[in-house]
Amino acid sequence: MDYSTAGWDNPPPIAHSNLPTFENALASEEYEDVTKKRKNQPPTDHMTFKQALMASHVEKMDGTMTMSVKSLFEVGMYAIFLLVLVFAAFSRHSVQTYYYTKVVNDLFVARQGSDSEKAFTDVAAMSDVFDYLNEVLITGLYSTESNAQNRNQTDPRVNETAMVYFENKLLGQPRIRMLKVTNKSCSVVASFSREIKECFASYEERFEDKTSFGPANSDAYVYSSAEKLETNSLEGSISTYGGGGFVQRLPLTDSITAQAYISQLSANRWISRGTRAVIVDFALYNGNINLFCVIQLLFELPATGGVIPTARLTAMDLIRYQGTFGKFMIAIEGIFTGFVAFFVFEEIFEVIRSRLRYFASFWNLIDIITLSLCGAAIVLSYRKTKISTNRINQILSNGLQTASFDDVVAAENWYRNIVAILLFLAWIKVFKYISVNKTMSQLSATLTRSAKDIGGFAVMFAVFFFAYAQFGYLTFGTQISDYSTFYDAVFALLRTILGDFDFNALEKTNRILGPAFFISYVFFVFFVLLVSCDAAKKRVSPERLDCATRLSDSAERLDSTRLCDSVVRLSCTIRLCDLAVRPGCTTLLYHSALRLGCVVRLCDSTVRLGCAARLRESAVRLDCATRLCDSAERPGYDFSSNT
Repeated sequence: MDYSTAGWDNPPPIAHSNLPTFENALASEEYEDVTKKRKNQPPTDHMTFKQALMASHVEKMDGTMTMSVKSLFEVGMYAIFLLVLVFAAFSRHSVQTYYYTKVVNDLFVARQGSDSEKAFTDVAAMSDVFDYLNEVLITGLYSTESNAQNRNQTDPRVNETAMVYFENKLLGQPRIRMLKVTNKSCSVVASFSREIKECFASYEERFEDKTSFGPANSDAYVYSSAEKLETNSLEGSISTYGGGGFVQRLPLTDSITAQAYISQLSANRWISRGTRAVIVDFALYNGNINLFCVIQLLFELPATGGVIPTARLTAMDLIRYQGTFGKFMIAIEGIFTGFVAFFVFEEIFEVIRSRLRYFASFWNLIDIITLSLCGAAIVLSYRKTKISTNRINQILSNGLQTASFDDVVAAENWYRNIVAILLFLAWIKVFKYISVNKTMSQLSATLTRSAKDIGGFAVMFAVFFFAYAQFGYLTFGTQISDYSTFYDAVFALLRTILGDFDFNALEKTNRILGPAFFISYVFFVFFVLLVSCDAAKKRVSPERLDCATRLSDSAERLDSTRLCDSVVRLSCTIRLCDLAVRPGCTTLLYHSALRLGCVVRLCDSTVRLGCAARLRESAVRLDCATRLCDSAERPGYDFSSNT
């Protein structure tokens, strides 16, 4: 083949009849001998955990391989930390928590009234609220009292008062709290001002009515502030309700008196047009399983009319540092705190060494977020323990007459949310240490190289998705609950992708736009999704990532690794020239190196990362990288047959 006519520089002289060589190049046997006599460069001082593990195989003088003590120490430390975190997180939860919540739910939420035959979730009108209080709440709270009248008086459980289901101690008097708005919270339009005299807006704290009303001879008709009641705001389906209100307390043991209170509230029109929320809250403690359960039953009365019931049951372990297991948990949490302090100091030293380059690593950012959440979890755990201890001591000191666990519930919810996110990120960080695995490294490389395609697909999908979400919200929002708000419409469309949809509701709402909306959404979204996924699959294939991707990524991640070392790690033990054999490929590769001004020994172990990166970029532009990997699957390719 005449290279001069092709416009190429003459290739290097060929030393053998069937093997192309470059000047000053090493044959594969010579390269293998050199690698056996040469030590790998030690890791740099600022190497991260991941890099330390990837460079953990250190070659000794006799050619054998050993594991780096530093890398094993880092992996072992994190494994122990993860086990401690998992144990500390799950020790607060047990199957008893679920069963305790289920029993309370069956008693106060799922159970129907004797006369009205309506459960808590069936309450739909003002009158239904009083029916629930009389037939479900009163009978549930004082079930032990009614059953004790038919039991043998020698039963020791009869002497225990304020018990629910004989096993759950009622902590403090149950409270029924009502919030309402003033008649001046809104104004009727002029066209109907003569027909409608009163106007009550939706609930807002600035519209709250705090004026005493009715007989005004009890707390039920006198407004009490949130500070006096020691209650927090409660979020409902429509609004967030303040901690104050008009409160009716029920007795601990006397069911007849409790029913009299409820009847008096109904007779004095305690719930009126201005009422926007009725909240029932009380707490139980089960000594058999050492669990507390805080019950909050919310009846929302929107300005549109009707009632929206919402129940919140929170089971908690507030007395956990008692006995042998409690002392063991103190030790576990102390070990967890020690690990967090160790990792914090380690990351501080890493920031001092690397400065701003530290924040360029994705895993370093994960470390910062994880350690921040660990600190927040420690603080919240201490705060929750302190609040719950003070609250329990206060209840015991006042003879179980008043009990408010709102602050304890808030602290518990914050702690659970933080620990859940922390545990998720801690397990995600495991990928940082197992990326040396071929499958995991291919996954990481695939996500990295397909980031632009995924971003483009996300933009295109978001345009279609939010367009249909707005369409559904405006068209069906007045009649279908799944589209009643834009937020609900977004999740309704996400569920449609997974096959959870109500086509009949769409069709009943609008016989033309309903089916058209559904069919077009399914067609366009699935069409875009499938086409984009197929295109991404063709652009990023496992065959191309198996050699070229690992070769380039290894050179970028390990600044102490040479190009030929990457080829050896990828099991390319054949001569690099043999791998590159295809008509014109070797010449193009060499020609690209000359144009870049790199005096490169193609298979020499002294190839630097900067030159290797330029060589790789040129090879990608000339489409040599793909053919290089393809040829790697056919060892022993004869170059002379193509020349």
